[in-house]
Amino acid sequence: MFTVWQYLQMNFACGSRVAWLVSAALVSTSCGGTGSTTDAAADAASDASGTVDSAVPLDAPAADGMADVSLPSPLSVDVVAAADAEAGSTVEFSCRVGGGSLPADLSYAWSVDGAPVDGEATARLVLPESEGDITIKCTVTDSLGRMASSEIVIPVLVRQSMLVARFPFDGDTLDASGNGHDAVTDDPQFRNQHAGAESGRSLYHILPDRVVVPHAAALSLTTYSITMWVRPELTELGTRTLISKAPEGDYGNYTLYMNSSDGSPSRALNFVHDTEAGLFGTLATNGGIYRDEWTHLAVVLQPDATLVSYVNGVRTVSRADVGVPLTNEGDLRIGYGPRGAFVGRIDEVRIYAEALAEADVMTVYESPY
Repeated sequence: MFTVWQYLQMNFACGSRVAWLVSAALVSTSCGGTGSTTDAAADAASDASGTVDSAVPLDAPAADGMADVSLPSPLSVDVVAAADAEAGSTVEFSCRVGGGSLPADLSYAWSVDGAPVDGEATARLVLPESEGDITIKCTVTDSLGRMASSEIVIPVLVRQSMLVARFPFDGDTLDASGNGHDAVTDDPQFRNQHAGAESGRSLYHILPDRVVVPHAAALSLTTYSITMWVRPELTELGTRTLISKAPEGDYGNYTLYMNSSDGSPSRALNFVHDTEAGLFGTLATNGGIYRDEWTHLAVVLQPDATLVSYVNGVRTVSRADVGVPLTNEGDLRIGYGPRGAFVGRIDEVRIYAEALAEADVMTVYESPY
């Protein structure tokens, strides 16, 4: 029978107290000992058939007359963050549990600064909008009622806004970014309803409207993101300028225009700018802009001169080596420029002095007004 104990001792971690049922008689031992048992256990073992009928599961409740089952080692818990803690962002936290042979049935409880939040082995938490330290805590309970917890204190940081100008066109042409880049126009017209909203107003651009933002150094950019909602109304072929930062009649720092010269029912977005090597232009979307439909457009020029464009938050075109744009002292014009004048509605024009990531573009697209 000693050989049976040797077999069992070899298959369980030292330092644990484990109970086995051998032919209906309970015997116990501790790993790392001499291998001897109590007299009663030895008698019971001698009456047994010498075979192990069954092993008590680690998470099984103790039967009458049987000792409680204990696990090999205590639980250990670590909380790990999967991303930087930027205010308002969603960060995934993982609760890593250690402790040797663990029951499969573990329960998790998460909290942020003491307030409970949902989560299992991982938790996706929306961080607060303001700066400051927060405490993320995970508590794990196993099927035996043992508990262990760990917490992590992280600083939540507010990223400095790189928004240069924002024109919501809610009844005026003022810059809502707070940077003072207000647009001027002789006779602006507005129509009810924002893009994607039940109420509000958007700029209605008709010939010969001229919406002009006076030149400012902050609007002359070599890395940038431009986003806007458009709703064209003309059906004829041709090109229509959406936005342009250039001297009159030139393409300058950046010019975006629609093109439907191929007769397609949808218009494509085109991009063009001046570089040291000369004028550079490229297709920024493969169609996707339809008459009498609101469409959200985003064009991102990255620091390595890669152009990335999006339609309704979805990435459509990526073009490398488009050249570094030349800056200029021309005014910023909305709705008209070197490729004709736009006719239709324009809403929520935003200019950023940074290359927005894909997730940021989606956030802008989904943002309420």
